[in-house]
Amino acid sequence: MALPADRHGPVSLHQLRSVEPYLGAGVNFTYYLDNTTRNDVAGTSMHINPSWGPAGRVGFDYMIDRHWGINVDTKWIYSEPNWRDNVGPFDTLTGNAHVNPFLVGAGITYRFGGLDFGTGVVARY
Repeated sequence: MALPADRHGPVSLHQLRSVEPYLGAGVNFTYYLDNTTRNDVAGTSMHINPSWGPAGRVGFDYMIDRHWGINVDTKWIYSEPNWRDNVGPFDTLTGNAHVNPFLVGAGITYRFGGLDFGTGVVARY
C-alpha cells in the first residue's frame, strides 16, 4: 500500500487546459501474503518480512469534460524485504530481496467539483 502526496498543476498546451500533470512522493508498506514454502522436504520453511520504503509517481489527468477524465501514471516502489529460509534442522539462509517494482497504470477519473485550474472555488447558488 503506497500513500503518496501529489502536487497537481495545470499545463497549457496550445490552450488545452484539460491536461493536468502531477508528481507525487510518499511512503510504501508491503506485506507479503502466503510467504511460506510448500516443499516436500521435511524441516524446511521460508519467511519474508514486511518492508517499508519510499514511493514515487508521476502522471497526468486528461479531462474529457468537466467531470470525467482519463488518468495515466507510473509508480516506483522501493521494497527490499529481509527473508529467512530454514533448509534443515541446522541450516538457515538469510538475505535481502531487491523487488523495487516499476508500475504503469491507467484509469477513469471523476471530479465532483469540475475543473479547478487555480482560479479558486466559486460558490454557485
